[in-house]
Amino acid sequence: SYVCIFGQSSFHRNGCIGALNRYLLHGLPSMLERRCPCWACFSCIFDYVVYRRNPLVQILYLSMIIPGWIYGLSTTYKFFPDTAAISVWWWWSFHAVGVATLLSFIKASVSDPGFITPENAARYHAAWPRDHALYTKIKPCKECGLEVRPPRSKHCGMCGHCVSKLDHHCPWVNTCIGELNMRWFILFLTMSAVFCLHGSYLLAGTLYGYCGRSGILRPDLMLRFADGRTLKATLPMRMMLLMRDTGLLVPLCVFAFAMGVVLVLFTG
Repeated sequence: SYVCIFGQSSFHRNGCIGALNRYLLHGLPSMLERRCPCWACFSCIFDYVVYRRNPLVQILYLSMIIPGWIYGLSTTYKFFPDTAAISVWWWWSFHAVGVATLLSFIKASVSDPGFITPENAARYHAAWPRDHALYTKIKPCKECGLEVRPPRSKHCGMCGHCVSKLDHHCPWVNTCIGELNMRWFILFLTMSAVFCLHGSYLLAGTLYGYCGRSGILRPDLMLRFADGRTLKATLPMRMMLLMRDTGLLVPLCVFAFAMGVVLVLFTG
């Protein structure tokens, strides 16, 4: 990482770090391109994944949300009648939050972020007039066919369009975030955070209720082993018993809470 990031700096350029940087980033790929028959295919795949608009990260998001949703609900339902810590309202409201999260994800993915074309460029010029202070240079965009690019717009290489008030290209929704879909993106982040925190609370309440019913939290809990020994249960032993009885609910609860905190911070 150090060689790749700092190898082209003036401090390292003429030394061994600079030479190693040139070999890793230019010499080695060129050699593989000449000698490896699969290199061209790998380059195409790498270019598609990294530099082209593609749905791979969207599929990753859905592969985390939907299986976790189904597994969590199908598993907690077994323990739900014996769980006094969670009310029926919390269990059913999780369905509503999940549906709202998926709808906000779809809306953020399909909404127009504010793509600028020669046909609608005049509208964006009128919306954001050139102030001759911050926006002084006349910048064309040959790729979009714009003789003058409107102020507060930028070209996205992954989407291949100029976007009004471009914030960033988001791989999670596979589109740019700009003037017209920023509100849907914020809603998507908010609902994803609520979904994760709601799910972690539901799972934690279910686990807590099960611990109380099964006696795992009893301070005098004793465990009998196959060789006849009896030991007072330690915290790791109690966790092993809980994970044995509840499957993946413990790691799923921890993962949902951690992602919820990250999404709250990112939304903020």
